[in-house]
Amino acid sequence: MLDLKTLMAYMPGLLQSMVNLAKGILRSFFDQDCGIECHSNSAVIGLSAHCQRDILVHRKHAN
Repeated sequence: MLDLKTLMAYMPGLLQSMVNLAKGILRSFFDQDCGIECHSNSAVIGLSAHCQRDILVHRKHAN
């Protein structure tokens, strides 16, 4: 069994992993072209800034 001090040390990384996992699931669920182009759904799930960055990155690679 983990003690509280060890658990607290791992907590930030664990929370960040869970957030990233949730974002990935939401993006793949709402946006089939995940990582290439984001559509109007991105604003609905609150990832518009993230998606705009993806679009800019994609455009740079496309040019």
